[in-house]
Amino acid sequence: WWSNAAHDLDRVHEPFLDPERWQDELAAAGFAVVNYVQPRSDAQRWTTSSVVVATPEHLSALSNKRITLLTLEGNAESETSPIVEELEARGYEIDRVSLGQTQLPANQDVLALLEEEQPFFEQLNAERLAQLKILLSDLASAGSGLLWATRLSTVGAVDPRYAQVTGLIRTLRSELALDIGTVQSHKITNTAEAGALVNVLDRFLARKD
Repeated sequence: WWSNAAHDLDRVHEPFLDPERWQDELAAAGFAVVNYVQPRSDAQRWTTSSVVVATPEHLSALSNKRITLLTLEGNAESETSPIVEELEARGYEIDRVSLGQTQLPANQDVLALLEEEQPFFEQLNAERLAQLKILLSDLASAGSGLLWATRLSTVGAVDPRYAQVTGLIRTLRSELALDIGTVQSHKITNTAEAGALVNVLDRFLARKD
């Protein structure tokens, strides 16, 4: 790439490109999703590095649009939440499972909505802890990944108690090699906010393709 700069009419004076040109080049090479960390000002465009993340075209269409929705028992609100509406609007088939009630479907990723009302670990009792242990065991045996939706606890945090799950998930990935991650957001109350979460879920599901 660097050695070819002299033959590129747009790069006769230097080998580097602006982020917009990188997006065009990557799109032409078959990358469907291109994101980059934009410098804070135009003056920094040529003095800082930009982080570019690109996803191959074939990953943009998910082969499996089926998801396990994990909720707490008795959480009727999750049945008609904006998240469910957005999943259905995008063509997802949803298997609903309550924590501690049903074994997870095999080879199917899980979206965990266990902190919609309060931090899961704030008042953890023996029964809930046992259910969590079974869930983690089921994930390993079922060959499933899990994306845990939680509230903001790093940037823009309002309630730091939600940070407990972030530390746990990091430890589970490191110590048990579980295929598990988190997504942080405000309380989701409309389809636009739900759409942002489902965008993250799409990326999570595409990791295996």
